[in-house]
This record gives sequence, C-alpha cells and structure tokens, in this order.
Amino acid sequence: MKSFASLALFIAGMLSAGFSRGQPASAPPPDSIACYEASLKKDKPGKEKWRIAMRLSYLYLQKSEYKKGLVVCTQAVTETNKAHDSLAGSDAYGRMAFLYMADQETSKSLEASIQAEKLAPADTLRLALINLQRGELYYYNHDYPHALALFKQTERFAAAKQSKYRFLALIDIGNIYFEWNKLDSSLLSYQKCLTLPPFPDSSRYEILYADIGNVYVETNRNPEGRHYLELALKLALRFNMHIAIPVLYYNLAGAEFDMKKMQDAREHLNLSVSTGFRERDFRNLTYCYKLKARVDSALGDMRAAYTDHVNYILLSDSLHSSDLYNKLAGMQTKFDVEKKDNQISGLTKDKILKNEVIRRQKTMTLLVSIGLLVFGLLSAGLYKIYAGKRKAYHLLGIQKDIIEVKQKEILDSIHYAKRIQKAVVTSDNYISKYIPEFFIFYLPKDIVSGDFYWALQHENKFYLATADCTGHGVPGAFMSLLMITILNEIVLEKNIVKPDLILNEARTQIIKALNQEGEEGANDGMDCSLLCLDSVRQMVEYATANNSFYIIRNKEMIHAEVDKMPVGKSPKEKESFRLFRLKLEKGDLIYTFTDGYADQFGGPKGKKFKYKQLESLLLSESHQPMEIQKNTLSRHFAEWKGNQEQVDDVCIIGFRV
Repeated sequence: MKSFASLALFIAGMLSAGFSRGQPASAPPPDSIACYEASLKKDKPGKEKWRIAMRLSYLYLQKSEYKKGLVVCTQAVTETNKAHDSLAGSDAYGRMAFLYMADQETSKSLEASIQAEKLAPADTLRLALINLQRGELYYYNHDYPHALALFKQTERFAAAKQSKYRFLALIDIGNIYFEWNKLDSSLLSYQKCLTLPPFPDSSRYEILYADIGNVYVETNRNPEGRHYLELALKLALRFNMHIAIPVLYYNLAGAEFDMKKMQDAREHLNLSVSTGFRERDFRNLTYCYKLKARVDSALGDMRAAYTDHVNYILLSDSLHSSDLYNKLAGMQTKFDVEKKDNQISGLTKDKILKNEVIRRQKTMTLLVSIGLLVFGLLSAGLYKIYAGKRKAYHLLGIQKDIIEVKQKEILDSIHYAKRIQKAVVTSDNYISKYIPEFFIFYLPKDIVSGDFYWALQHENKFYLATADCTGHGVPGAFMSLLMITILNEIVLEKNIVKPDLILNEARTQIIKALNQEGEEGANDGMDCSLLCLDSVRQMVEYATANNSFYIIRNKEMIHAEVDKMPVGKSPKEKESFRLFRLKLEKGDLIYTFTDGYADQFGGPKGKKFKYKQLESLLLSESHQPMEIQKNTLSRHFAEWKGNQEQVDDVCIIGFRV
C-alpha cells in the first residue's frame, strides 16, 4: 500500500513545487480558471501567453483535471518554441511531466521530464527538482535502486546549495528505505527533515507527517502513527490535496484497526471510499474494501462485510481494464454483472474461436473452447440469479439450494477445463529432457490460470517463456491458451527465432486477434520474460515485457533488464522490444516468475510479500536442490498468506545451468 500512497502524496504535495515562474503565488479565487481560459483565447505576446497557460495548467492540476492541463501545457510549449526560450520551455515540460504522472501516464511523464532536463541550465537547482521528479517515476515503477541514486544525488546537491529541495529529497529517500523494510533508516531520513529550517510551503509537511505516521504504524506504535496521520490529514484538507485525502483516510483506518477502534476505522474507510470514487483512485479503493470487510466483520455486520468483499473482488478483477471508470463509477449502488457476462461471452465467441484456424493447435483449442464455453454459460446463469436478487439480500436464503447445485456444476466444468489447460502447457517431462535441474511452482488462484509457462526446443536452442496474461480464472485461461497458440505458430510456422522479434510478432497478432481498435479490451495481452538458451555458446538471449527475472551467480543476484511495455496494446506498441544477451557460467541459477508471489498479502500486518523478500528467500535457498527450493517457496507462501485470500495466480520457475 505504501507505494501507491507515496505516489499520491507526492503529487498532492508537489502541486506548487513545480517550476515557479508560471505559477500563482496563492490560492486563486473560484473564477480564476474562467478568467485564465478567456485570457488564453486572446491575442497576446508569446511570453504573456506562456505565463497564462502555465498558471491555468497549475489550476487544472489542483482540480485533478489532468487532460485539460495537458492541453494548455502543450500551448505553453508551442509559445516557448516560437520564442526560442529554453528556460521557459523547461518550465513547460516540467509541468507537463507532473500532469502526466498525476494521470498515471508514466512513460509520457518520463519523456517530458527528459525534455525539461535538456532545456534546463546546467548545475542549477532546477535540475535538482527534475531529478526528484525522475526519481519518483522510477519509484512508481518499482525501480528503487535508480530512484534512490537520483534522490541521494539531489540531497547532496541541495545540501551544498542550502536549498529547500533537500527536504523533499530526504522524504523520498525515506520512502525507498520504507519499501525495503529498513524502517529505522526510513524514520531517520524523515526526522532529518524536522531539523531543517522551516520549509517555505507548510503543505509539504503533510507528506512528511504521513510518512512518519506510516513508519510508526508499521513498527506497532499505532498511537504515535495515528497522531502523525491525523496531522497529515488536517493539512491535506486545508490545502485541498484531493489525491492524498482518500489514501490518508485509509492509512488512518489501518492504524485504528490495529488499535481495535473499529467504529473509527469504519468511519474513515467510508470517507476513503467516497473520496476515492471522486478521485477515481481505484487501486486504493480495492484496499479500502478489503480492510472494510474485516472491520465490518469485526463489528458483526456480516451483510456489509459480504458487500465489501464482493466490491473488492470486482475491483480487483477490473483494475487492468481500460474502461475502468465506466465499470466502477456506479459500484456503490449496483453491481455491473451483466457486463461481466458479456465480456466472458465475447471472449468465448469472438476472440478464442477466431484463433482456431492456427493449424498446430486447432484440435486442442477447440476442446478448450467447448469446455470453457460450458463453464461460461453456467457462470452466466449463476450471476444472473445473483444480480436479480441483490436488492433484497434476505431472499438469497431462498436461492441457497439452487446456488449450491449451480456451484457444483461450475466446479465440475472448471476442473475439466483445468485438465485441458494442463495438457496444453508444456509438461515437466518435456522440460526435463533439456534442463535436468529445475522446479516449477505453479499455483493458480481460481483453478484455471492466466499465468502460464511455455517451453520449446528448436534448432538446438531452448526457449522458455514465463507469462502473466490479463486477468485470472476463465478470462485469464482464455488469454493463456491464445498466447501459447501464437508462440507456437511464430516459432514453428514462421521460424522467427529471436526473442525480441517473437514478442514483436506476438504483440501484432494479439492486437489483431482481439480487434483492439477502441477502448474495449485495450489492455488485453501479457507480461512475460522470454529466454533463449544456447548451451553450446553458454549464452542466454532474452526479451522482457514488464517482467524481469533473476540470475544468482556466486551468491550474488543479477536482475535482468526490462522493457516497460506489455505484449499487447499500449502507448508503446509501436516500439520494438529490445534483445539482451548475457554470458552464462556453469552453476548459474535462473529464476523466472510472475508477480503473484510478491503481490500476495499476508504476514502479521496483512501487507504484500514484495520482491525484496522474494529475492532474499531465493538467495538463502539457492544452495539447496531444486525440489527443496520449490518446497520452501510453497511453505513460505502458505505461511505468509495464512487465512488471507490468494490475490493472483503464482508461477515461479527455477533451473540450474
């Protein structure tokens, strides 16, 4: 939860930290936006028009109207280009980067930040702020080492210049240590901020107090944590930090839950939900409903707890959908079950059957489609019963016998589908012919899985893909079967053998197969790592799509480089995947994985397991035989999860070179 909270707090706290020359000195009157909009339409000298556009973009950023802000920022860039004013251009691109980041367009934000740096004068505090912003982008994408390097560089530079930006850099350094669970170092970095001269803008202390509060909560000092979170919330409300407010309500509720103050926790969760819908912070809403179910259950309100849990499931399943807002805006008043039925039906009739023409997989795909179609139809019947009865929960008891019968039919169908999916996924016997020492820890969330692994020996090279398709359960299973079919066709039929070219072609085929021309299904695809092992040259060539893998050599871990784009439709779909090469040494251990293990909630605080713990676990067990490593991973996962629900499919593959 911390990473999302920190991003929201950063955006809210940095609203007035941008490049100051185009920014109003104080909060504008209510009619300022209209005045600036009218002024922008008039013919004015270039510099004056740039100043108005910058002020207007700032006001849009305050009101979370990011698209409008980006439009006027583009006008500001145009004016600076006309005037050949590089300093003003740096300001404009810097504001644009903030707007893109607030709108969660991280790749575009990074591009704008790079442009701001190119235009900024060397060795100035302006570059320090750009580095802070760039570090936040790395932070948001979980690239903590690069983020920390930028934050420390800024902190040293700002300290030498006695600049206010040292305050901001120390907060971000503390955030990195928090993510790495180095809580003492995190708190020390935050507390250094309190020893600095007062920061010019008191709204910055909202970020600081929130982060200190989070550390205290994590270390079981909940009264102190609650105190600092309340201070942060007061500042957020005072300065209208819309993005931060729902996150702070949630964090405050978490502290109160640990303190057994359930009524207070429920009150703050309700406020987090209402403000979260307004800000469209659906990821935070997912966490809210999960915690709210536990709070309502503790208060004995089982009906509310049941509703919370259903909301949590629907939000979790929908987070990666491009039409997220349309699906979720009315969730507080109704469940959009009919649309979910249509999605399943659409996948069955329009998408999967379209790919049955692939010759090598035709028979198997047809069997899978038939089996999962039966399951989908049975599921539709059950969902319609549920949707029709939602407004009168007390009548659900009458439907109990019917639901139990339907559930048995669904489970029978899904277990049959599991056998079919298992037949399509590469078998352990096949892999063992080419990799003697390996393990596969494969744990679907919903019996059938959106995670899959694919292996193939072709032209004296061994290919291994570990992938996470959009969704899980039935929709995820459809996607995984489609992807396996496409990979087989690309390598065996088209004889495309380079990992980067394979992923390029797979992306083209998946976009074409799913008719991704509008918003519907725009994010369907997969994240994956694709390795090509050459045992003769002791070399691995690989390409990655939002998914890294690890190599352990001499008790040290090497992280594979990653392309931050999926195999599917995305803003970067015109870019080619990169091909990486790495020389292997005898005894190297390679681990490929999806995100399900690291993202699992559990432990004493109900937090994510996270990649840092996974790395430590793999390093500590790397000397063990592969089967023992698998058993250890399985045991740790079960112990960490405890009574929590499994949140995603899990797949980890390890092998020794």
